[in-house]
Amino acid sequence: MAVRSVDLRGALVADLSKGSLRSRDDRALLAIPVDALGAALGAGGPDAVRALGDALGAALEAPAREALASLDDASAADVAYAINAALARFGFGRVAFEQWGDALVARWDGAPANRGPLADLCALALARCLSALTASAATAVVVESEPAFRVLIAAESVCEYVRTASSTGQSTMADVLGKLVAEASS
Repeated sequence: MAVRSVDLRGALVADLSKGSLRSRDDRALLAIPVDALGAALGAGGPDAVRALGDALGAALEAPAREALASLDDASAADVAYAINAALARFGFGRVAFEQWGDALVARWDGAPANRGPLADLCALALARCLSALTASAATAVVVESEPAFRVLIAAESVCEYVRTASSTGQSTMADVLGKLVAEASS
């Protein structure tokens, strides 16, 4: 088996009398209201979202690696388990990976936000963590907010194409993938 059982009890240590929130490895943490973080990211723009997404993705990597006994014999399900263990530690909900043809899609449940800069932050953090674990170069773009929050994980050029193609309005995952297939065929 390529995963270790993850015990999340005690992953967050709150001492409210001292106003302290720490991780089990004694790193200081902040509890920031989601709406305040979303507003700050919106004001900071895409560069702020990308920088914080990269930093959070790096923070997710260590707990994900802790859950893996080895990456050498890890299955896709093992990597998904490890990523979900890391997401749980930081209150990011959970993802289920779906394959839509050649496309890798994460369906996200319990994300802090499913639209706007905070949703983009979550997507980028996930892609950064997945890239580090798999030694690949990937990024992500939010494609669907409703009924499910879905994120396409792909190369930067593909994600940029999807951002541009979807800027005219909300598209479904099927619409986006149809545009990608049509573009690749032409």
